[in-house]
Amino acid sequence: LLLFAGAARRIPLSTLGLLQYLTPVLQFLCGTVLLHEHMPAYRWAGFGLVWVALVVLTLDGLRSSRRRTGRAGGPDPGAGRTSPPREIVLDADGAPTR
Repeated sequence: LLLFAGAARRIPLSTLGLLQYLTPVLQFLCGTVLLHEHMPAYRWAGFGLVWVALVVLTLDGLRSSRRRTGRAGGPDPGAGRTSPPREIVLDADGAPTR
């Protein structure tokens, strides 16, 4: 649990959320492939709907991140630039003026 907490701080939450689907998928594969458990049609439908939703979510996230960084998906040309510091002028009492 401590290792998970440490790793969770180092990756984006969107990635962590998608990784949370890994354990149920592995359990599903163990049940169906290794143990040959019966899978009714409504469970297949639910499983498919969840993965379709995850694909849509992932594609939307990729599209919006590309929109933020430009069409080519490269780095933002304005990244790292900062506006020049504003000069703060103090009045006779030491209070900043506008």
